Amino acid sequence: DLPTTASQRLHHYRGVALLFANRADLAMIEYETMREVAEDAYTWLGIGNVLIAQREWQAAGAAYQRALELDPYSALPYCGVGIVATKERQVARAIAAYQQAVALQPELGTPYALLAQAHELEANIDSAWQAYQSCAALSGPNVGLYVAVLDRAEAIRQNPPTAVPTATSPPLPSPTPKPTVALYYVQRGDTLQAIADEFGVS
Repeated sequence: DLPTTASQRLHHYRGVALLFANRADLAMIEYETMREVAEDAYTWLGIGNVLIAQREWQAAGAAYQRALELDPYSALPYCGVGIVATKERQVARAIAAYQQAVALQPELGTPYALLAQAHELEANIDSAWQAYQSCAALSGPNVGLYVAVLDRAEAIRQNPPTAVPTATSPPLPSPTPKPTVALYYVQRGDTLQAIADEFGVS
């Protein structure tokens, strides 16, 4: 008799634990159960992570795309899109995905680390170094991440990587959010006062 939210959370925790135990097959059962209870972006994010663990890159990309369709303002599915793009050597597409994740959740350190790795693939050392520094600044109590990214930042300064050959990138998926009262498309001739009046805000 758990509330749906609590049930979803427990299945997610079990799914993550099973992924860490290298049991992607059992983790998938947890996320499929989540999907049966209530389909949301977090469920598809978990499914995408399982599919990456199983090296099913195309299916993982589709799962992350579904997550973005359900919640286009979620940063983590963009990280998944970037990981899949990196695997397919679509570095420009991966960078665009990670930059979108950073824009949506700038206080999260992980997208910066992924962005730095993508910049390394194009041999953009300055951008990679800056992204690693940003990740370190946002690592919080995660000392392992803090040390790892600063070590990597120093390593690429000492031994700069060379660019890898890249494939032609398709455009980054950009799901259209469902319009709500909080979403307004500016028209020619609009003023801030007129828009504020329409929504009843200052």
